Parts: sequence; structure tokens; C-alpha cells
Amino acid sequence: MADTSGSETLASGAAIAATWSKGKAQELEFWRMVATNTPPCPPDYHAEMLARCDPAAEIHPSFIASIVTAPLEEAVLLDIAAGPVSSLGWCHQGRRLNVVPIDALAEDYGAILAEAGLAPPVPTRPGHAEDLASLFPPASIDFAHMRNALDHCYDPMKVIRGALGILKPGASFRIHTIVNEAVIEGYEGFHQWNIERRGDRLVIWRPGTEIDVGAEVPEAALTLHGGEHWLFIELVRKA
Repeated sequence: MADTSGSETLASGAAIAATWSKGKAQELEFWRMVATNTPPCPPDYHAEMLARCDPAAEIHPSFIASIVTAPLEEAVLLDIAAGPVSSLGWCHQGRRLNVVPIDALAEDYGAILAEAGLAPPVPTRPGHAEDLASLFPPASIDFAHMRNALDHCYDPMKVIRGALGILKPGASFRIHTIVNEAVIEGYEGFHQWNIERRGDRLVIWRPGTEIDVGAEVPEAALTLHGGEHWLFIELVRKA
């Protein structure tokens, strides 16, 4: 855990949140570039945005095995910090899924998509990832997903605890993240936390703070895959 406590921890958290707020303009400019295909946007970035907007986009087959707490057609699939358009997919074998995307910048993203003439199958709802406990009832979600966003949050452990609290027992929280992106990005904007695998341990850290996720959330079973550049994390809420 951190070597900070009390008022020092609160002050540190406030400073991280303030830095995160300053990073919003940079994040919005990035997504405007992608949505409008404005140089220097890489062609594959815009192509992926268009693919996300396709109502026939299929969920990755590897996720299906983790959706076990309700029939697939009834399951509530939450995409946390989804960005302008969810990357989760909207269908499985042609059947529409109940995907609920949320993001703290949803209203700004909606304006960007309108400017670009794009319309997602389901608009992203406003909601900070840290506020999951107040946005959804306990044990109401069948699957939660987060892609390249946990390290962008100002309080990633609050996100994890909140997600586990709204998941049904036996439900899965799948996280895909770049390893130690805050170091790579120089702790600028949204990049305030590093995430890495240390053997079988999942560690979230920044200078002065280190969190062993598994030790903090014993109510979840933790599985890790990868870890050199991309890290694939699964947290399953225990019954």
C-alpha cells in the first residue's frame, strides 16, 4: 500500500483529480481528431471508430464465456469509461446485446460525434467511473468491461471496488490496459497511474503510492494474462 496516509493521502488524491481535470482538453482533442479523421489521425484509428459505430459489430467471442449470471439476451453489459463509442460490440451472432456504455466526458463526446456526423448504436451515458456505486444498484450487472481506461481514472481502486459492488456474484470485470502508461506519457493529463503485473500480483502505482490489487479486494478472484505491453485482467466477484 501507499506510504502516505490521512491528510497527505487526501491532498494527493485532490492533486491527481485536479491534474486529471486539466487533461480533459487533450483527451477531447484526440477524439475529435479521430472522429473527424483530421490529420495527423492514423487511418486505422478512424476506421476503428467507424467499425464501433456499426450496429452489427460483434462482441469478442472470448467475452461470451464470462457472461454467466443471466441468459445472454437478458444480461446487462457495462462498458466503463467507454469513450465516444463503446468498443465492446453490440451483437453476438446477430442477436442484439444490452450494452450500457458510460463515460465522464459523454456529453462532450456526443458533441464531437455530431460534428463528425457519426451516431453510435447506443449513446454513451454521462458518468464517472469512480461513481459506479451511485449510478447502478448493487449486484445488478452481469459483465463489466474497461479498455485502456483504468489508468486514466483519478482513483482506479475506487473504480475496481465500485465495479465489484455492482456486479452480480459470479460476474466478471474484464480490463485491458497498457502497462505503465503514466511512465510512458510522463504523468501528463489523464496518465496519472501505472498498472503492471508482478508475477501473479496486479500492482497499481505512482511515485509514493503502490497498491496490491488482489490484497485490497479479496472478494474477487484475479486472473492475469500478458503483461509486456498490454495486460489483460479479469476480476470475478466471488459468490
